[in-house]
Amino acid sequence: FCAYWLKKASAIWLLALLWTQTNNTFNMECPYLCFADSTISKFILINQYILIYYYCFATIRSMEVIMEIFLETISALNDETRIKILAFLDQHGPLCVCDLQSSLGMIQSRLSRHLKILKDGGFLRVDRCGTWAYYSIRTPLDRFRSEALAEIRCLGITLPPLQKLSETGDCKL
Repeated sequence: FCAYWLKKASAIWLLALLWTQTNNTFNMECPYLCFADSTISKFILINQYILIYYYCFATIRSMEVIMEIFLETISALNDETRIKILAFLDQHGPLCVCDLQSSLGMIQSRLSRHLKILKDGGFLRVDRCGTWAYYSIRTPLDRFRSEALAEIRCLGITLPPLQKLSETGDCKL
């Protein structure tokens, strides 16, 4: 909300500034200007203000993106099932969805939803091989995610045994 109004106010400020600088009362004694032709000087000054404007909002935009990534990561950890999936993949390595489904006793649609959230949170990578999808812990992980994974290891979660349907040919996915 604040970023929206900051952009609006800054855009209005920039337009007002550009209008006053391009008005007939343009001050040629401005220390930033070194050209005798006022048209070239106005053009250079306008471009400087546009660059400053875009730089400021690129910084705000990148901060918004960083916040969104952080919130996606936190929300990926905000479910016991997703924590179990991370611990299971951390312990067993890359697994097919059918292996996860049979081992964790979950229906495919629910498991796929959790895997998507973990992938969007930056924890998982997916490798596709024909119709099969193999999920694994993404490497390299940044410090925050690797520390979160280390904390999950310390929880001592009881995990079910691995049932590898992909190797036996019983995979129906």
